[in-house]
Amino acid sequence: MLSSVGVARGVRGGWCGGPDAAAARAAKEYPSALRAAAGPVRYTLLSTLCHVRQTEITDSLVELFIQLVQKINTRADKSSHRLAAWGAPVVTRAQVPVITEV
Repeated sequence: MLSSVGVARGVRGGWCGGPDAAAARAAKEYPSALRAAAGPVRYTLLSTLCHVRQTEITDSLVELFIQLVQKINTRADKSSHRLAAWGAPVVTRAQVPVITEV
């Protein structure tokens, strides 16, 4: 039986296909099959699954945040162009002061 460190090294080293393969294996296993697995294997698969899921969720949240910022930026640009058409002064990003102290 491998130690938990050996199993973790095996996941990173590729004997079971890497973290994505280990997470896919853990995701498709029945809970009873994971319970029946040896302790180090069970913990390694579950921790890998949690890590991969956490990474996927973080990536999705970052993508949503980027889309939100782009929408806000687009609206601000459209609004400033509309104001410029009415003769209002337009402040560019280069003219906005940067606040470094709070």
